[in-house]
Amino acid sequence: MPGDILHRAHLPDETYSRVERGLDTDEYIRLWHALEAGMNNPAFPLPLVEKVSADVLDPPLFAALCSTNMMQAVQRLARYKQLIAPMVLETAVNNSGILTISPRWLSATDIPVSLQVAELAFLLRLARLATREPIRALNVMLPQLPTSAQAGHFTRFFRSCILHAEKPASAFYRLTERHGGLP
Repeated sequence: MPGDILHRAHLPDETYSRVERGLDTDEYIRLWHALEAGMNNPAFPLPLVEKVSADVLDPPLFAALCSTNMMQAVQRLARYKQLIAPMVLETAVNNSGILTISPRWLSATDIPVSLQVAELAFLLRLARLATREPIRALNVMLPQLPTSAQAGHFTRFFRSCILHAEKPASAFYRLTERHGGLP
């Protein structure tokens, strides 16, 4: 199966074993498109995100988990994201204290829905890991709505319906210190 994914993405067979360089933006997007097309799982990419754990020492995850609130965690993650990917995490807080986070890819177009969902799901997984609470997103917005086969899986994971919007985003309550830190 990995070979089929690489072939579909027009990547060399040794892609997984080469250590001298990673993937450029175009290769990375092609790989996600190939994964999306090759997975026979309407919940993809949620099983990948659910594997994210605080048990593995990952510096960006550790820095985010050591934050006092979700805004600080996202700011810390944003620094690392810019180092490893052509993307930024945009944040906004409205008058009600609701934090909206939106991943934006700087030099890529045609971002696969699965990659957009993975980024938003990772942020929710981070909040759940940090608080050990079954936090839900207030809303999740995507430029392309999931298929009917995906919608139930995504709704269950986010514990929120998926709305159509111009760009991917997710909103969370901005909790105060009395709630115990993140989010």
